[in-house]
Amino acid sequence: SSGMRFAHAINEDGKSFATFNFLPEIDHNLIAGLEFPKELLEDITIIFVESKFSRPEIKKRENLTAHILSSKKISYLRINFPQAANRFSEILLSVNFIEHVGMYLGLLNQVDPVSAKIVDQFKIQLGQEGR
Repeated sequence: SSGMRFAHAINEDGKSFATFNFLPEIDHNLIAGLEFPKELLEDITIIFVESKFSRPEIKKRENLTAHILSSKKISYLRINFPQAANRFSEILLSVNFIEHVGMYLGLLNQVDPVSAKIVDQFKIQLGQEGR
């Protein structure tokens, strides 16, 4: 999914924390967990990667979830690609956008967005312990 790839790009390229979840799971578990710690809630932003081709019930969930986040004063962004002519072009537009955001976040964080030294170290240690 585009949302999962977005979280991975933020993790891998931006070297920043991000996690991913699907609607309706967000409406059951995540929003219940948005109570504590209060300090953390001031620093998070929920990002919706929306599709104009989603079913009406998904769009309704997106709107209701955004309303709940607003009422809790939790920051959120809604990203969509209205210029997409079809689902395939929407996927291509989202992949292009997501990869650029991940790379740019890495540059903003003053890290090499391509390098994954900690992952390389992990793989080396994993290989050594497997012998």
